[in-house]
Amino acid sequence: MNEEELRLKTFENWPLEWLDKHKLAQTGLYYTQVHDIVKCFCCGVEIGRWEPEDQPVQEHQRWSPNCPLLCRRTTNNVPINDEALDRVLPPISYDNFIANRVLPAPKANADVQPETYSAPTASCNYFSESHEYPEYALKSSRLRTFKGWPRNLKQKPRQLAMAGFFYTGRQDRVRCFSCGGCFHGWDANDDPWEQHALLLSQCHFVKQYINTLDAKQKSKFKG
Repeated sequence: MNEEELRLKTFENWPLEWLDKHKLAQTGLYYTQVHDIVKCFCCGVEIGRWEPEDQPVQEHQRWSPNCPLLCRRTTNNVPINDEALDRVLPPISYDNFIANRVLPAPKANADVQPETYSAPTASCNYFSESHEYPEYALKSSRLRTFKGWPRNLKQKPRQLAMAGFFYTGRQDRVRCFSCGGCFHGWDANDDPWEQHALLLSQCHFVKQYINTLDAKQKSKFKG
């Protein structure tokens, strides 16, 4: 799927007429044939539940800020038009060069302070710089972000924090501390772990969680 022309062909049955499939394919995304979920061939992030105001590049960058294609790193992408792609990609920024070298600053509620860490005892590398938001690696730090979370939603703060999410402070948008993926538009029957695994299947945190389950429990995470 590194060729834009091949990605574009996957959108034959694309259900959202108002969302430009050409722009999606141009920026690395192809249609998974599941609901309105698209996937980036380059970074592996999956994005769905599109809303009319969502813009392909901005949403892609929000869900996967370190995507090599969006960061203009060298990839095996084969665009249909190099100049057209250059016009829509985000400009090169200093942050792109230091993203994998320093811990990112908190990006959720302004009044939420990062946790003061002690040495981890779990086997998971919770404080790895590979996490998009390592300041929210502890469940307790994620839980503190849920001040103002809509009380009418079935998904509760503790449940969401357990699944790796912290609250962004906007409507019902949450974000994974590990992969950086964002999720919103929760339905009453949505289970945080299942939705995390469905839409962000490449997330290291999700993969580690699934590996702790028995065979019967793992089966429900296989789409």
